[in-house]
Amino acid sequence: MSIQERVIEFVSFCIEEYKFRHRLTGDVVVKLFEESKIIDFLINNYEILHTQSKQYVQEEIDIQIGGKS
Repeated sequence: MSIQERVIEFVSFCIEEYKFRHRLTGDVVVKLFEESKIIDFLINNYEILHTQSKQYVQEEIDIQIGGKS
């Protein structure tokens, strides 16, 4: 699997986890992630984030979204 495929898989995983954690639809999460530039954040920080626990990553996403408000 290429690095690009792994990054896509990681971003997809984060979307699914966020959706489950916050009881949202996939469409709502994707829109929120796009508006908050979370997808860019996940891609740009993949090397560090993909080694962390899913709880840590979700908390970082919440911080990033909260910081944009």
